[in-house]
Amino acid sequence: MEKEACASFYVKFLGGFLLTFGGEKIIINKRLSQKSTQLLLILLKAGQRGMPWKKLVQMLGSGSEDLQKQHNNLRQQVRGLRRLIRESKGFPEGKYVVATQDGNYYFTMEYEIETDVGQIDQLYQRIRDGTEGEEQKALLLEICRLYTGEFLPTLLGEEWATVAGAGYQSIYLSCVQELCGILKKEKSYTEILDLCRNASRIYPYGQWNEVQIKCLMELNRYDEAAQVYEQATRDFYGELGVHPFPKPQNPDESGWIGLGDGNIAEALNGLIDQERRSCPYCCPYPSFVDICRVVSRNMERSRSRAVLLLCTLKERNDLEQEMKELQNHLEEVMRSSDIYTRYSLNQFLALLPETEAEDGKKVIERLKYSWAGASKPFRATVKFELSQI
Repeated sequence: MEKEACASFYVKFLGGFLLTFGGEKIIINKRLSQKSTQLLLILLKAGQRGMPWKKLVQMLGSGSEDLQKQHNNLRQQVRGLRRLIRESKGFPEGKYVVATQDGNYYFTMEYEIETDVGQIDQLYQRIRDGTEGEEQKALLLEICRLYTGEFLPTLLGEEWATVAGAGYQSIYLSCVQELCGILKKEKSYTEILDLCRNASRIYPYGQWNEVQIKCLMELNRYDEAAQVYEQATRDFYGELGVHPFPKPQNPDESGWIGLGDGNIAEALNGLIDQERRSCPYCCPYPSFVDICRVVSRNMERSRSRAVLLLCTLKERNDLEQEMKELQNHLEEVMRSSDIYTRYSLNQFLALLPETEAEDGKKVIERLKYSWAGASKPFRATVKFELSQI
C-alpha cells in the first residue's frame, strides 16, 4: 500500500489518450465523446489546480441558461464519472471527483497527476521567462519530443478540446521553427532532418518536407531528397490537387543549384502559369507566405489594399472529403487573381489582392450564401474570417 501511495497518474493527451497509474494502463470502457468522460479529461488536465464549476459547465455545454439547471447537470455528470471510475479497470482506491467549498472540482487530491501537456506548459514557461544557449536548445528539444500529435484528435469537434489543441499546436510549431534556426546556424542538418521528419508526420501539409529536402541537399544525399519530393508530391497532389514545390535535382544535372546555361526564354517558360485557369491560384503554404510578403511590399508603393480570408471547417465527419468540397467551393466563388493555400488540416487561407475590407465582406457573404444554397444533409459548418492587410 505504501508503494501505491507513492505512485501517480500519468496522462497522455497528445496523439491520442492514454491514462496510467504507477506505470500500469487504466482501461476506460466509455467513448471519450461522452460528457462524463470529457469531464474526466478536463479534470485530469487541470490536475492539482482544479477547475471552477462555472468553467466546467461552460466547457461541457449544459444546454440551459438557468444557473440551477447547469449545476444540476454538472452533478449528474459527476455521478456518471464516479460510476465510470468504479466500472473501469486500474484505478486505485481513493476519493475521486472532489468538490471544495470554493466551487472548485478536482479529479483527486490523494495522488499526483502528471500530463504531457502539463510538462510542455512548464518547459514553455521557462523559455518565455528567458533562457539562452544550450539550456534554451534543450528545452525546445524536449517540447518537440513530447509533442507526439494533435491534442485528443478524436475530440476535434468539441470546442474546449479544439481550443486547447490549437494552443499546443502553436507552441510546437513555433518551437520547431526556433529550433531549426538554432540548428541551421550550427549546420546541424542531420538534427534538423530528424526534427522535420517528425513534424511532417504530424502535419504533412506544412513546410517541413521542403526543409527536409534542403537538409538532404546540404548533406549531398540527392537521391533521398528526390524520394522525399516524390512522396510529398503524391501526398499533396493526391489530396489537394497541387504540386508542393520545385523538384530538387542533383547540382550536376540542373542549374537549380550551381551553374547553368539556360536562356531567358527557358526561365520565363518555367515561371509562367501555363494553365491560366479562371479559378484562383492554389499553392503550398511556404509559397503563399512568399507571395503575401511580396504583395505587402508592393502595397506600400501602390497604396493598394488586400485582405486575408481564413476558412475553417468547424464540424467534421469525413475531413478530407469535406475539405475537397470546400476547396471546390472556393474555386467557384473566388477570382482568378486570388491566391489560396491549405493552412492546416481543416483550414484554407486566401489572399485577395486589390480588395478593400467592405469588398471582402461581400466575398464572405457570397461564400456563405452559395455554401448554404448547395448544402447537403449534415454538411459541415464553415467559419469565414477576414482581415485587412
